[in-house]
This record gives sequence, C-alpha cells and structure tokens, in this order.
Amino acid sequence: MAIVRVDNYYPSKGAKMKFFFLLLCSISMVFSSNYSKVKISPTVSYVYTKHLGSAVKIHRIQNTNNKLGGEYTKRYHPDKLIQTISINEDIQTIAEIELLSFIENKNKHSIDSVLIDVRLKEQYNKETIPSAINIPLSLIEDKHKLDKICILLDINQESAKNIILFDDGVWSNDVNKFIDIFLKSNYPKTKIYYYRGGIQMWKILGLTTVSPNFTTKEKH
Repeated sequence: MAIVRVDNYYPSKGAKMKFFFLLLCSISMVFSSNYSKVKISPTVSYVYTKHLGSAVKIHRIQNTNNKLGGEYTKRYHPDKLIQTISINEDIQTIAEIELLSFIENKNKHSIDSVLIDVRLKEQYNKETIPSAINIPLSLIEDKHKLDKICILLDINQESAKNIILFDDGVWSNDVNKFIDIFLKSNYPKTKIYYYRGGIQMWKILGLTTVSPNFTTKEKH
C-alpha cells in the first residue's frame, strides 16, 4: 500500500486560507508528471482537497499492473436491485468528473456545499472519499436528529447548502431512502445531487480514498 500525504497543512479562515490553498496547488504543478501516467481526464491528473483539516491529493492509481481487490470488487449482491439513473426529475445525478469538479471548486472558492457519505459509521471509518462527512441513513431516521441536521445544513430554500450524497454503489438504495426523508422535511430538491457510482465505482476507477487516521489508500 503506497501512502501519499501532505502533512501539517492547516489553513486559516477567509482569504488567507484561500491564498495558501491556491499556493499549494500552484507549487504542486511542478510535480504533476508524477501523476500523468494514469490521468483522471485528458487535462486533469489530480485534484487537491482537504480532509479533516489537512490537504490530500486525489488521483488514480499509477501502477498500470494494479489488480483491484477488496469487498467492492469481490462481493456479489443478488439480493440488491440496480438503482435507476434518475431518483427524482429535480435532483441531478452526477458521475466522477462532476464530483471531482465539485470537490475542487468547493475548496478553491469556499463554496458552501457538503459531500455526504450515507453509509454506516464503521464503513466510513474504514475508508471514504476525501472531504466527505458521514451522516448515516440510520441517523436521520431519528426525527430529533434529523431536525438538528437540517438546521446545520440550513433548510431554507435559498440558503440551503448544496449536498452531494453517495452510498455503496449502484446496487444500494440508501441514498434513495435518504433523499425521501430529506424531501419530506422540505429540503430543496435543486440543492441535492446524487453520485450514483458510490464508493464502489470510485474504488474501481482507482481513485484516492482516505481512512480516519488520514492515510490515503492507493491499493484497492
């Protein structure tokens, strides 16, 4: 397992935080060739974000002989149904490029948005997509806790935070259930986005994941 990490990067708030983050991104361009063997897109080799106050570089596994492993490539789920592309006509479904753009813009421009991993806490603690917070489906099934979360996310139609939700993958309906609960609480549909591929597709594509002790994982 290769470990890639930028240590001790704790930006301050406001303009100073944005300045140092952009400076870090600019300096890192010098080393971009290290991640150009396997690119994310024709023009993007990696994306910087922050997780738990530290910077992390999201990129694909550079070893072209890498063999995918782990539960997300080995487990079959015959008891699960494949989810549709569209959950709701007013809710946008996105893929990896859109999610990476969201992550990058959120950090560069301090956009008031949240990436939410709706899986169980133990799954989140094992590994997740960089910058994601954990709000398990089971948590919002408690009305009292749901009300608190909606207050934190600001349920107001105009000022509500943009949220991107993901779960295990295309065979999981946890995000669907999560959205149903949020819509019943009058969370604005236009502020909700669905990453259908989930952690399964993220890992299959060899993209960086992070664990609680903030090591980034490159072997999937």
